[in-house]
Amino acid sequence: FAVFSGSRPRPVHIEIPLDVLDMPAEFQIKSRPQVGYPAPAPESIEEAARLIRDASNPFVIIGGGANRVGPAMLKLVELIGGPVSPTKAGKGTIPDTHPLSLGANLIVKSTRDILAKADVVVVIGSELGETDHYGGYLPIEGKLIRVDVDVQHFNRDYPADVPILADAGRAVRALVAALESDPPPSRTTA
Repeated sequence: FAVFSGSRPRPVHIEIPLDVLDMPAEFQIKSRPQVGYPAPAPESIEEAARLIRDASNPFVIIGGGANRVGPAMLKLVELIGGPVSPTKAGKGTIPDTHPLSLGANLIVKSTRDILAKADVVVVIGSELGETDHYGGYLPIEGKLIRVDVDVQHFNRDYPADVPILADAGRAVRALVAALESDPPPSRTTA
């Protein structure tokens, strides 16, 4: 039951063999506390904020795990001030018409060219799965900040320099607070 409420949202199921399903049972059903997503570690947020402040050419990738973050995500994107490309699952998190948005185009050469020049890449709520880097791995050469609820993704394919194990909403709000208290310099986008 912890998997249902405390890990990456995805289809999960409980399988009960038919012969067991038909058996009588006498027991009390106890209420269990619901497991939630973790809060971000303050030191990880501060390290990420420091990298973002020091970046000359940041890039943001937004995944489906951030699609309910809303205005806080838009605020973070504007504070970071670099180009943004959502994954297919993250599409709609910020408007495609926003001046920083490159659209859901991670597989397009021009987007990859911009990404290759980034000195800091912030990935929020994406496992950076095979469909996100279809046609070859993403050219991530800069420092990588990853916000994810699944610890297994911090070293898979794209190892994180700053892993933030947290719910995307809580991590985004914490990053916004850190960057508002000490903002990065204004940037012009590519």
